[in-house]
Amino acid sequence: MDKEFNKRPTATEIIDIITRWLYEIDQEDDNEIKNQFLEDDKIKPEPNKQIHSHEVYTSKIYHTQKFSEYISKSISVVENFESSITTIVESKSVGK
Repeated sequence: MDKEFNKRPTATEIIDIITRWLYEIDQEDDNEIKNQFLEDDKIKPEPNKQIHSHEVYTSKIYHTQKFSEYISKSISVVENFESSITTIVESKSVGK
């Protein structure tokens, strides 16, 4: 990646490149990359989806205090972030 942002591709350019790759892979039946992905899908084992028959109906105890603490911390982080953004925007507006 180039240090100078103006030499890097834009998001639109990246999307165009990926779209072209996907189109080319889809159009070629004999594409090596496509074949490797398809072969890998055959080899990969299915995840274990076994669920105990009574597990679905069993109640579980959750410690809601931990959830409350996590939510409070998350709200605090968001509020601090919003405050910082507001300060930056206001300082830019004053400087104009």
